[in-house]
Amino acid sequence: QRVVRLEHSLTDDRWLLDTVVEQLELPPEQVYEMPDNYDYVDFHQIAALDIPTLRFTPWIPTVPLALAGNIARLLVIMLAGEVYGQKIGMKVHDWSGFVTFAIAITLILVLSRVIQEDAQPSTNVPDEKPA
Repeated sequence: QRVVRLEHSLTDDRWLLDTVVEQLELPPEQVYEMPDNYDYVDFHQIAALDIPTLRFTPWIPTVPLALAGNIARLLVIMLAGEVYGQKIGMKVHDWSGFVTFAIAITLILVLSRVIQEDAQPSTNVPDEKPA
């Protein structure tokens, strides 16, 4: 895409401005000196345009996997302690850290593989029809 207009504020560094204008190959009539005090409320007209590619994707809050895993682990420890007694609850506590760690490592490896597959471009080439 070609730059069609350059707006700049009053500057003492004419060399920088001239270099930018030269690099952008702009004619002098397309270079405009603007005041420093923009009224940013005027930009609302641009922000209000219904152009999805100019919008940020909405932020969706999520529960981190570590937090969800620890909550599940604590619930299992408490349940084991209540149902089977303190001795079994302590054994579940001692071993559940290793199990949780193994599950977390497995999920990280699976997710990294999924992300890598999504990042690679498709190499599907359609078959040519015989002439």
